[in-house]
Amino acid sequence: MASASWYWRLFNIAARVLGLAFLGGGLALAGLSSSTRVPVGASAVPASLPDSEIAVITGLVVAALGALLLAVRPFRPDLGETSALVGPVGAKAARGARRPYRWWTGEPVRARVPPSN
Repeated sequence: MASASWYWRLFNIAARVLGLAFLGGGLALAGLSSSTRVPVGASAVPASLPDSEIAVITGLVVAALGALLLAVRPFRPDLGETSALVGPVGAKAARGARRPYRWWTGEPVRARVPPSN
């Protein structure tokens, strides 16, 4: 079971890193491509969207996908979770029954024991 524990820990870390990369890359693409626009004095109106606007839209979609990856709670079936996908009714019950966890790995947070005097 230790190999499954490492697998799911690395799976959750990879999902977070991928989410950060998508978010950062999407925002960079949208920001850098928004600086190139169609000149103000252009004589003809283009028939389709300019490439810069398509790049901005693509960047925002990629950034939204990254934000969604970062918002999903970690999935750890080796710790007793049954399903990553639960319905709207089951989500509240699953969230309430679950202990606090670390955002990166999904490991349960251990309660701090105050030192005894």
